Order: sequence, then C-alpha cells, then structure tokens
Amino acid sequence: TTRAKATGEIIAGAGTLSISDDGSALDCTNITVSTVSFAAGTSNFTGTLVNGRSYDIPSGQTFTATAAEVTTMTIAGDGTVAITALNATAAANLGNITANSVTAAVSDNVTFTGTIGSAVVTVASGKTFTSTAAIVTTETINGLGTVAITALDATAAANLTNITASSVTA
Repeated sequence: TTRAKATGEIIAGAGTLSISDDGSALDCTNITVSTVSFAAGTSNFTGTLVNGRSYDIPSGQTFTATAAEVTTMTIAGDGTVAITALNATAAANLGNITANSVTAAVSDNVTFTGTIGSAVVTVASGKTFTSTAAIVTTETINGLGTVAITALDATAAANLTNITASSVTA
C-alpha cells in the first residue's frame, strides 16, 4: 500500500506491510504488523517508527534517517540504512540494525557512549569522534576527521585495526 493510505490507520496482523512509495513520512504508531517493509526506500525519514516492530529495507533501496529516529529499532534487509547525525544522539543504540549495508555519519564533534553495531561510521573533516576503546573495539570508523579513543588501558586487548580516520589518537 502507499504511505498516504497507511499513515494514521490501524493495521494489525502477523504479516508484512509493504509501503510501495517513498515511506519518508510514514507514521507507524498504529501499525502493529510483524514487519513493515519500505519497498521503495525513503528519501529522508521524518515519520515515526515504533520499538517492538521490525522494519525491512529490500535490496536496491536506501532508508535514510537520523540516529535519533532509529536508535534501538530493529531494521534488517538486503538494502542500505544510511544514518545521519550520529553526533546528535551520543548514546544511540544501533545494535539492532543489521541491513546489508549500514552507514552512520558524524557531522559534528561527539563523545559517543552508545552502540555502533554493524554500522560503518564516517567522521567529517575537522570533526572529532571520541569514545572508549571498549565501545570502538572491532568497529569500522573512517573519514577525514579525528577518532579519539579513551580508556585504552581498561581494554588492553582492544582491536582497533578497522579505525582508519585521517587522525586516530589513543
């Protein structure tokens, strides 16, 4: 169905609701199906997702949303989840976002205390992403900015090999 038909409606069941057009403004508040599929992706999500539901991004589609909109959400599929403004939600939990490709952009300085999950974090030029070694161990963080790793002594076995930003300090 279309976003306009689904937004604000009570839609329940154990199946999947497939949104056939740009789902950017979809309000999932009253949608209680097992999975909502963004079949046509989103240009810049401004709707409402609800915890406890699953969201699917099909192959060839991109779901773009801020970290605040997707923190703690379960989003999977063969498509791409492009997370913006990770810096604005320093405690974001991206651990349940397991789509084929997950990116997270840092566009301002941040001391990150959340969970990166499978996201590849990109730090913008001139900006600093600060976090503990325990949080960033095994994570992929790149970009033209700086990654400042703290508390390395508390995580002596930290694996920082996937952190390739222009400047990395520990």
